[in-house]
Amino acid sequence: MVATSRALGSVLLTASLLVGTGAPATAEQPDYFGTQATQGDAVRYRTPGHRTPRERWLLGGLLVGAGVLTLTGGALHLAAGRAADDVAANSPTMRSWTPADAERYDAARLRSGLSIGAFVGAGTALVAAAVVAFVTSPPSRWVEASPRVATPSVEPVRGGLIGAARWSF
Repeated sequence: MVATSRALGSVLLTASLLVGTGAPATAEQPDYFGTQATQGDAVRYRTPGHRTPRERWLLGGLLVGAGVLTLTGGALHLAAGRAADDVAANSPTMRSWTPADAERYDAARLRSGLSIGAFVGAGTALVAAAVVAFVTSPPSRWVEASPRVATPSVEPVRGGLIGAARWSF
């Protein structure tokens, strides 16, 4: 059974190699890299688009805002942890709960909630920055530059001449 399947597999492989893809050898290949044919001696190239200053300020503001909110959330988280450690007890302390302890506990819970809110705001700002970056992504455009005629120049210098040619697009 194994020998039969191996023989059948080798026959199919050989047949597929002999048949090939069926495409003629002169078929035009796809233009994967955007090297479009140009007319004459012209050079064609792609230039990237640019965002407007307003879009750049918006993206920068969202990213800076996300950073500030992340730092604020981290600071509030550390403060809430310290305040919670002040009122927490891992073993019975045999003392009563005072109003100052209740106030520190409430402050720790408030800082913890503010910390979570700051982290959520930072994440929202990052998602908004990604959406703005995608939506305002400027399209690139094709530029075709036709060569101009070479401009020769001859400059007299002490003891002779300097010859040059300038070529530009």
